[in-house]
Formats: sequence, C-alpha cells, structure tokens
Amino acid sequence: MKTTKLNHTLILFVLLLCFSCNKSKDEPEVPAAVNELMSTTSNCTCDPNISRYLWKDKYVYVLTARGPACDSHPIFFDENGNKFNMETGYSFDDFLKDSSDKKIIWSCQG
Repeated sequence: MKTTKLNHTLILFVLLLCFSCNKSKDEPEVPAAVNELMSTTSNCTCDPNISRYLWKDKYVYVLTARGPACDSHPIFFDENGNKFNMETGYSFDDFLKDSSDKKIIWSCQG
C-alpha cells in the first residue's frame, strides 16, 4: 500500500515537473553570411559586435560598434543573412523599442 502511494506521488511529481517548465524556442541557426563576417573581422578598434533580435516575428542580426571614438551606423541582416536597410525615419532606437529577445552572438576578440 505504501509503495503504491509513493509511486503515485512520484508520478505526480514528474508530471508537474514536465509541465511546469518553460520550453525555450530552438536557437535559430546563424546565417552563413553573418558567420563569415564574424570569422573574417579582425579589426577590433571600434569594438564591433553582432546581436540577434526578434523583430516583427523574425530574427534580425545587427552589426554595431561600441567604441567611443567610432561613428558608425548599425548594419542589419535578415534571418537569411541578407543586408537590408530600415525605412526612412525609422531609427535604431525605434528598432530597439520594437524588438525583443536580444542576444549578443559575437564580439570582436582581436
């Protein structure tokens, strides 16, 4: 009798554990063009990095530079690795407000 009650408790615990966990989305594969950019960039003067964002239900990769003396504009890549420009009047700050799930996927280590 005690064994049956223990088995039921154990089964209930396992079920609760399985259904209470948040399942994260699968990590998207980094596009080949973005991978190539990461592997061929060796000038780290402006501290370049690439971040992945979820924007308008799609993943977008953004190359930015954080160096204080560097004046650069973000470069956007779609989930296929194609460069694209934002609409005129849509700023990087607008993009940041409208996106989520930021993850830095690469920082220059040169």
